[in-house]
Amino acid sequence: MTDEISNALGAMSRDQLYDLWIRAKEGEPLEGQEATLARMMKEHVEYADIWERLEELDDSQIVVNGVHSILHVSMHSIIENQLEQNTPPEARKALDGLLKRGVSRHEAIHAIAYEFNMELFPVLKHSQPFNNLAYKRRLEKIARGRR
Repeated sequence: MTDEISNALGAMSRDQLYDLWIRAKEGEPLEGQEATLARMMKEHVEYADIWERLEELDDSQIVVNGVHSILHVSMHSIIENQLEQNTPPEARKALDGLLKRGVSRHEAIHAIAYEFNMELFPVLKHSQPFNNLAYKRRLEKIARGRR
């Protein structure tokens, strides 16, 4: 899990994200994490202007309504990758549970990402290892409707 976090959060500079956006818009075939991230960028149409101007914007300009656009789509990508790879399987169970309760897929991804971030914070803040067991337990609670 720690490698996945490092890859997702640190893999791309703004220049690389901009390049990915252009390639995705032009219909270039993409694979793996690039394909997932490009799909998340496209799905977040509210950030399209940011993607178009990513090379020229400063940090304050990529925050929209208090949300850091790059981190937001990165979190979506992490969760989508977990779902596609079924790792951990509890992520799929949490998604299914939320969808059955009438939560939109987009908001369900947010709920799962929230729980992921609760376990990610100690990794980033205190250099602790990612607690997979705690994350799985959080996801199990979502699946059972307790969150």
